Amino acid sequence: LGDYWGNDFADIADMFNRVVVEGMFGFSPDYPYGKVGFKPQFPVDWDHASIKTPDFDLSFRAESSKSIYSLSVSRPATMECRFPVTVTKVDEVLVNGKKAKFSIIPGFGQNYVSVIINECNKAEVVIKCMK
Repeated sequence: LGDYWGNDFADIADMFNRVVVEGMFGFSPDYPYGKVGFKPQFPVDWDHASIKTPDFDLSFRAESSKSIYSLSVSRPATMECRFPVTVTKVDEVLVNGKKAKFSIIPGFGQNYVSVIINECNKAEVVIKCMK
């Protein structure tokens, strides 16, 4: 019976991770391949959100015509990011203050800005959009 209760507790912790960490904040580590995914899914009317864990930090804030994401991971990795935007035209994406290559991926109710950040443990991504 003791093993059953131990497993049940782990299932609850796993549900939190799946819903909040992986679902809402979009953190998906794949360290054996040197990659980490960030694909947050915040409600469209949120203008800020943040989380801090031992493995990663993510903070988001939306201003009038830009979205700013600050990302950090516990060890260097290539960051594969897909950020939601509610516009069809993105002027530019800056990673750590420098213009970055990006693509727009169509979605339902919103589009996504896809950007790959070379191996690092911290990055700031600024998405400048047309209103």
